[in-house]
Amino acid sequence: MDENLIKHIYHPFYKKVDKLVDDVRLMQLQKGAEKYPEPFTPSNWTGKELAIHALQELRDGQVYVVGLLERIEELETHSSQVSKRIRELIPQDLEDYVEIMMLLDELEGTE
Repeated sequence: MDENLIKHIYHPFYKKVDKLVDDVRLMQLQKGAEKYPEPFTPSNWTGKELAIHALQELRDGQVYVVGLLERIEELETHSSQVSKRIRELIPQDLEDYVEIMMLLDELEGTE
């Protein structure tokens, strides 16, 4: 097997992705088992029904990804503002040090 392919196959990040995807797969199977009396069978659907359902699922995915992008932008903006303020405060006096620690706690979510 190609050495570069092996490096990709066993890369820790891809292992993490595989674990998360497998966990989600099992959650979806559990949800389907609770919702439907039988497992998915393509022959029970028309081609049009399958296409429409897939488009609906893809649309849901698009909405979630846009929501995720919005959250990322909010967090990046907040992080940038806190970092900027910390840089303005360093190192002036003890009161500034206390504010720095509070901002760091806020940035790290430990407030």
